[in-house]
Amino acid sequence: MKKRFWIGGLLVLFSIVASAEQVPVYDESTQTLMLPVVDTVEQRGKYQDAVLQHLEDNRWRIVSGREGVLIRQAYQPRGQVHSIDGAAYVEFSGYFGSGCEALGLIRQHRYQHRIELVAYYEDAPWMHEAVSCTTALVPFNKELQLDLTGLAAGVYEVTVNGFSLGSFTLDAEHACSTSCNWVPLHEPFLASSGQLNVPVVNTQGQVGAYHSLVFLPTQESGILQLLRADIGVQMQVLKAEVALSQSFPVQAKLTVSGQFSCYPPGLIEVRRQANVFELAVLRSVLPDTVEPNEVDCAQSLESFERTVALDIHDLDAGEYTIRVNGMDYGSFQLAQDNRLP
Repeated sequence: MKKRFWIGGLLVLFSIVASAEQVPVYDESTQTLMLPVVDTVEQRGKYQDAVLQHLEDNRWRIVSGREGVLIRQAYQPRGQVHSIDGAAYVEFSGYFGSGCEALGLIRQHRYQHRIELVAYYEDAPWMHEAVSCTTALVPFNKELQLDLTGLAAGVYEVTVNGFSLGSFTLDAEHACSTSCNWVPLHEPFLASSGQLNVPVVNTQGQVGAYHSLVFLPTQESGILQLLRADIGVQMQVLKAEVALSQSFPVQAKLTVSGQFSCYPPGLIEVRRQANVFELAVLRSVLPDTVEPNEVDCAQSLESFERTVALDIHDLDAGEYTIRVNGMDYGSFQLAQDNRLP
């Protein structure tokens, strides 16, 4: 059964697709753009598994996708938060109301001194058609590591779908200084006007191949107009080093450094494929009113350094390669499975 809902005043028909990656991916062979998650101002992760098909004249058709279904609070009675060496982990558990229900997407959102988790059901036939489900309560348990990048020292409350799980304290030693700039997750965002912003897009062969995409609604149902899309231009990276924590579970931070002229570093996109972490360090896009002098740029080199956290929680023991802007910069080793018992 297909599902209808409104987006920016347009009635869009969505069916069900599946996607394994949380970052938008453009398939050059089929000219389709896959958006695993789309946020709105009211709800993180509200739309999921959307697929756009390129037509012509920068027009794109919404061919599939779905609206996420939030897990009911009644089935989230327990939870705990614990912190280790500057990292915070959340564990919450409860009961599903039937054997058909399962835990799906979980999104993180920061609001002042609160980290809000938004948890959805896994997409399944029971959401769209009449199916037979067992009525027994089915227990579930989920553990995940919170993204603390850029947070100042202090006490932070953690909630899931409005239910408080507890709080943790981030001390000054592991907190971000006042000069630290936090960059939010690069997720697509749908404005109330119907404008769709896609911060970054990967292709099979390149991380961060495109960025700053802007789609506008049209008078045609389910058709969007691509207003802007920038090609990702990689920075000159000279060095990349991984630092592993002494605590368990192990944490990993990658520091990249290099040089630039006129165009400072912008987005840093990370993806993991098997045992390879691929990073794209892209240069920023200057405002249209700024036209740098190429001669002056060539004579003015500045250094940059950026540190990003690698998501290695729950990884198996083994060796993991670091690849930045297409070049390998060594590897790191996990001596044991990186998960709490």
